[in-house]
Amino acid sequence: MQKQIIGGRYLLLSLVGSGGMGRVWLARDELLNRDVALKEVVPPDWLAKGERDEIRLRTLREARTAARLNHPNVVRIYDVIHYSDSPWIVMEYIPSRTVQQIISTEGPLTPERAAKIGISVLAGLRAAHSAGVLHRDVKPHNVLVADDGRVLLTDFGLATFESGDGGMTGPGLVLGSPQFVAPERARDGVSDPRTDMWSLGATLYAAVEGKSPYARSNAMATLSALASEPPDPIRRAGPLAPAIAGLLQRDPWKRLTAVEVEPLLRAVFAQESAATSTPTWTLSKREDDPEMPRDGHLDFFERLGVETRGFTDSPADQDLLGRGPIVEVISDLISPMHSVDDIEAKSGPQVITIDGPWGSGKTTVMHLVKRRIDQRALEWEGAVRSTNGWLRQPSRLKKSARLTPAGAHRLLGVWRRPATTWPLASTAHRATSAGSAPPVTALFEPWAHQTSEQVWAGLAKTITQAVVPAVLPTTNEQRRFWFARNAERLDSTRLRRGLWQGVASPVLRISLFALFIPAAVQFSRPDYKWHIAGIPALYWAWVVPLFLLILGASHTLLRYLLGRASAFLPEEVFLGPVLSGGIMEKSAGHVLSDPLHRAQSGSLYLIQHDVKLVLELLSSAKRELVLFIDDLDRCGPTGSVEVLQAINLFISGSIGGCKLVIGLDQAIVAGQLDEFYSRRGDSVTRFGDDPSAGWSFLRKMTHLPITLPRVRDELLDIYLNDLLGPIQVGLGENRSEEPHLAPGADARERGSLVTSSASLSTAMSRISEVDVWALERHPEVRAFIRERLSLYNDTSGRETKRLLTVWQFYLRLWLRTGGPTSSSECVGAAKSLVIFAEILTRWPALVRRLATVRDGECTLMTLAKNVEDQLRWDRTIKEVGLDSEEHQRAVRGLRKVLGDPEGLEAGKLADSLL
Repeated sequence: MQKQIIGGRYLLLSLVGSGGMGRVWLARDELLNRDVALKEVVPPDWLAKGERDEIRLRTLREARTAARLNHPNVVRIYDVIHYSDSPWIVMEYIPSRTVQQIISTEGPLTPERAAKIGISVLAGLRAAHSAGVLHRDVKPHNVLVADDGRVLLTDFGLATFESGDGGMTGPGLVLGSPQFVAPERARDGVSDPRTDMWSLGATLYAAVEGKSPYARSNAMATLSALASEPPDPIRRAGPLAPAIAGLLQRDPWKRLTAVEVEPLLRAVFAQESAATSTPTWTLSKREDDPEMPRDGHLDFFERLGVETRGFTDSPADQDLLGRGPIVEVISDLISPMHSVDDIEAKSGPQVITIDGPWGSGKTTVMHLVKRRIDQRALEWEGAVRSTNGWLRQPSRLKKSARLTPAGAHRLLGVWRRPATTWPLASTAHRATSAGSAPPVTALFEPWAHQTSEQVWAGLAKTITQAVVPAVLPTTNEQRRFWFARNAERLDSTRLRRGLWQGVASPVLRISLFALFIPAAVQFSRPDYKWHIAGIPALYWAWVVPLFLLILGASHTLLRYLLGRASAFLPEEVFLGPVLSGGIMEKSAGHVLSDPLHRAQSGSLYLIQHDVKLVLELLSSAKRELVLFIDDLDRCGPTGSVEVLQAINLFISGSIGGCKLVIGLDQAIVAGQLDEFYSRRGDSVTRFGDDPSAGWSFLRKMTHLPITLPRVRDELLDIYLNDLLGPIQVGLGENRSEEPHLAPGADARERGSLVTSSASLSTAMSRISEVDVWALERHPEVRAFIRERLSLYNDTSGRETKRLLTVWQFYLRLWLRTGGPTSSSECVGAAKSLVIFAEILTRWPALVRRLATVRDGECTLMTLAKNVEDQLRWDRTIKEVGLDSEEHQRAVRGLRKVLGDPEGLEAGKLADSLL
């Protein structure tokens, strides 16, 4: 082949592959002296010239976008050049085989190997979707398995249909195939992250089955089947079948998301890791010990030394204690992934408390829930950007333009529009065009604040920093919003004066001063007749100041129309709400006009008003705030009361609504509330069997109380393996046949291994909302709920909703962690969970002690078995510290409830849920 250099830099060495849409070359970068893959995009000749040009332009544009990605599971794009009327894409060269080539030469892959490949591909897709980049051609031909074992995804956004069967002659080509395209894309041409997830499912199907789920004789037959037929049956996937089936859901809103499918893939891969023995470790030879020959094994101790040096108390970034189902159910309650059309939408509980003693993992659970919701928000944003193309909307471009002095002057005018009516039409459009918008999350640490002013200042800062960037994504939009909001509070006359003084050009000031010189000379009527070029010299004296005047006026006009308003006004009015004190600016002095700024109560009012404004802004964008409040029990009595009073304002809707997830130790916070009100001499009425007024206050505030379950013995080994690594059996000897979990597997997949493989797919699958809906409306279950509520002496609407909320939560959690084996078992368990929920809601002060483990079972289970045995009942009550006078009424009520025929089953469920 004759040497050909592309772009003056890349020497073509050999053709790697070719297809209907282009060619891929192995090339040499002569500038950096490295091998690269060079892709030449060549549209088919049968396309019209305009279509070929459009493909070239789109390829160039999307390759530039994909070049932003830098992820270990994505083939990197180094450069994009235009040469000989074609775009050439310079990519990382990786000696590898495609998954399709592996299937062709070795046959279908094992489910475990396919899951390992799927984990890497999924990681690459998640990184791309977070950056707003779609792939649109995920298939075995575009997944590379490198010679060093890495798995990489190539060919982002370069696919189009071809008329053949989708085969390719080499890795990394730009051909697409209907066999791996989502139904909605084939039907409507719609592409978003969900279409990539379908293609991932089809790729995994092909990996284990050896062909795509819609393999037909030609493209038309494939498209016809894709439009009306289900995928081919899954026969060889084994434990990978639930993941593939979930990804190949025809309804994109019922399709598994990246967040949901990852644990399924990891669980399958963990089975292979658990069944694979760890390499034999042998002690290496010391340099001064000739009796210990080296044998080629890994020099373990010299390479790693002392690996564990202690642990910090920071929250874990993965579930280590088998609480993955709790995280999933809470996340689904706060931010449902999909809706069922025939089920009435519910808003869900507004206040969720996660109760547990210090060190029980409350913070980790909250962080995992928050991260799960945030990931859904990232995927939604990626779908919005790819579906709507909102960057091309003129209204968005107009609002994202920087705020000029002219725009600031309009906002300071007499007819300015209040910030509460800020235009968010495009934001609302984004919320509806890509499905329900996920909530915005914020994390507040209350223990750093004590007074009401500090609490609200911290809340305002936390909420503002979370909400405003989510609704107004560009810095210019945020600056424009805050200036408009602050303009309502500040002295607009002084701000306008300061704006004009700042915009005025120094040249303009000089020219105005210079005009006085010829004017003064003219006024003095000098007696001389000097002429220059026949023109009196006095006339020439006017030329310079007039020129400066024109120049200064032009400069001022230019600054007024095109400058940055923040260059001429205090920076604070553009960065956030102005809270207190006067703002000093270069020329306008103090601009605050509201005297409430200098009053403590006024400052508190204005801070609350700012929070209300931000929540209204979020509501106008059709989104919701989820506020995580962590470690409330670390506050003092006064701080806890201040935070709870702030929470009550959110609950009442006085400053706007939001959902709250609160981590606390209820016993400590109830004690703090009792201490605070006793110091003030206030009398607070207790409710029912609550031991103190503090418990009644928490009962009134909480809609869904969740008690973290204990760490079970079977999870301790998993926890220790994660912290210290797996046990190495017999250094210098052969490994035993005992399987160990892979040290890199996260706790959710490890927790799943505690269950049998038969229940793995059930434990990891979604909750069937239809099943929950049916149980809620089952006549036998409904009659039992009615019966239990009728036995209350103090039944109220609030307590009824509280009991039902807790029951629904644990019903979903039970389905997620075990699930029914028959319809009768399902109904029976639902009735037992009513008893369980009744215990949790009627006697929250007892829950911690009822969850303690004695002789291998929780106390509630022990009590349920010994309801009729007075001696054992009294002994158990005494051992757990419930024999005091303040608990006597509650203990009598508990014994009566456990005496119900469903009481024993409720105790058994408690043993698995607490």
